[in-house]
Amino acid sequence: MTALVADRFVFDPFSADLLEDPYEAYRVLRDDLPVYYNPERDLWFLSRFEDVQAAARDHVRFSNEDGIDIDETGPQFGEGVLVEIDPPRHDVLRRIVRSDFVPKAVAELEQRIRSHVNGYVSSLLEGGGGDAVADMTWRLPIDVMGDLLGVPEADRPRLSDLLVEFLVRVPGERHIPGTALEAGEQLRAYFSALVREQRLRPTGKLTERLIEAERVGELSAAETEGLCFFFFGAGTDSPSDLFSTTLHLFEASPDQRLKLSKDRSLIPNAIEEVLRFDAPMQNYARTAKVDVEIRDRLIPENARVVLVSAAANRDGRRWPNPDVFDIERDQKRHLTFGEGIHFCIGAVLTRLEAKVLLEVVFERIPDYGIVEPVVRTTKQNSRGFRRLGISI
Repeated sequence: MTALVADRFVFDPFSADLLEDPYEAYRVLRDDLPVYYNPERDLWFLSRFEDVQAAARDHVRFSNEDGIDIDETGPQFGEGVLVEIDPPRHDVLRRIVRSDFVPKAVAELEQRIRSHVNGYVSSLLEGGGGDAVADMTWRLPIDVMGDLLGVPEADRPRLSDLLVEFLVRVPGERHIPGTALEAGEQLRAYFSALVREQRLRPTGKLTERLIEAERVGELSAAETEGLCFFFFGAGTDSPSDLFSTTLHLFEASPDQRLKLSKDRSLIPNAIEEVLRFDAPMQNYARTAKVDVEIRDRLIPENARVVLVSAAANRDGRRWPNPDVFDIERDQKRHLTFGEGIHFCIGAVLTRLEAKVLLEVVFERIPDYGIVEPVVRTTKQNSRGFRRLGISI
């Protein structure tokens, strides 16, 4: 590390400069400042694969109890949020919902997912294009999670709009805008009412499981309601970012697009490469429960530590040519879905949604184009699009 880099480089995860392309900043972190402290934000950052993976697996020294966001997002969901709870309570909650997210249960959703995607593509074809996010990549997880939670189809457009507003952030600002907080309050109120109705007459497979756990004393009423909001939000936001990024990447990479057009069996590997190359969730935070020394730097007890998984996913110590998007790459385990006990419970479902989406798109609209307007997400740990013009 040169003194010049150490003296002049500032990494601020809230900076607007990172929205378009954060990867050069990640390279500096990873190569020169792998254990980095920003005193203004009072945040520590780990960026090498080995360090991020080890910390993510170590839930004893690196706790989730203060949440994985470094803004105020987490508390908005209410109680029962899996990613903000440590064992033993975490293990109880995860066990309750795990059976709905195992491969066998998720596979049963494929026909319904395919029906949704075909419907979106038909509408795009009829309209000659549109907004790939609003018309397809955002709608898909809204409908999938709506099906699982028993959200009436008539309610989904309003919930979709509220969730979009809930996730709006002002670049450079750590605090959540008032309009986003108000949207969060309305979403909490909606899911509280939905659960009250479904306690009498369940209509969603996942909601029914939560209500049954509540009935036998494994969940509190507040945890049931909080989990419903959390699954709806988390099950929509990151998957949509993955899907929109996938469409954008293939439009920008004609050689990879041609490979996939010729060989659809590459789709699963292509999805893993998108997840590695341009992750929908860029980082997740932990709290150090004790003093921890990493690479001769002491991270103090109670420090907030940000695991920059998207930087770790491009670590040349693990992947050759990590900044090259290559759908034929020999895939190794990436860190986009996390590690250890907090590995994303929805990973199997997200992969299935992405697989079906790519299969339908490359079958029915293989020559799609991306056009203006293109608008990126502004939430600091997310990377994807809120608007993505698509031509057919």
